[in-house]
Amino acid sequence: MPVLPSIKMTLRNFILNLTILSSLLQFPLQANTAEVPASITPNPRMLSYSWMSLSTWYDMHAEDVALATEGSAPLVFIGDSITQGWNGEGQSLWEKYFEPLSAVNFGIGGDTTQNLLWRLKYGATENLDPKAVILLIGTNNLSFTSDNPETIAAGVIAVVDALSQSYPHAEILLMGVFPRSPNADHPHRSSIDRINGIISQLESRERITYLDITKKLAEPDGRLSKEIMPDFLHLSEEGYRRWTEAILPWVKKRVQR
Repeated sequence: MPVLPSIKMTLRNFILNLTILSSLLQFPLQANTAEVPASITPNPRMLSYSWMSLSTWYDMHAEDVALATEGSAPLVFIGDSITQGWNGEGQSLWEKYFEPLSAVNFGIGGDTTQNLLWRLKYGATENLDPKAVILLIGTNNLSFTSDNPETIAAGVIAVVDALSQSYPHAEILLMGVFPRSPNADHPHRSSIDRINGIISQLESRERITYLDITKKLAEPDGRLSKEIMPDFLHLSEEGYRRWTEAILPWVKKRVQR
């Protein structure tokens, strides 16, 4: 049986969500008239890509469910291909710093907020009761959906809500969406700035820390280098070293060896 997130929400979080959604949509909320954004609706992967088949996606989800069923991990990384990359370009850093903490990696390449919501709803929580969760999600909504920055932000907020309900004892480190595309004037950059400007407001919640490491990943003029992001999206080993450097103090305060 899947563990369904509780629909109860604290008054504080409820009011915060209404405030954020009202401001990001830039018009008053109207009951029963607005469409529910796709970004906040749990949906599984429905397409195969050259770099990942649909069956592989479901296999990876099944592996995550098995780890969640074991329920022993105190530290959870969750997100898309950039999180999955701890098992690739970031492997040496993972093995040195996070594997000794019994961390698990629930990153799956290509995931959007709606895909991650589906995974959380159908098994990627199970018996887990982690002390800390590190979340990075949202960039694929820019690539694979027609979601605008405001609805992408709403999707990230929905994921944070689901994590907060599923892992009631965990502190959550919400990463700002990483910069992408070579130059600072690329349209993706302004979209990411808008997303991050909205989701950063979640730091006012209990148990949520927001962290934007754009300045650690980009050059002083905003450009991205191939040494850090070879394809201007995914991290190199040096990129993972910089991410590790940024999050390790937060992790060590919450998860002890």
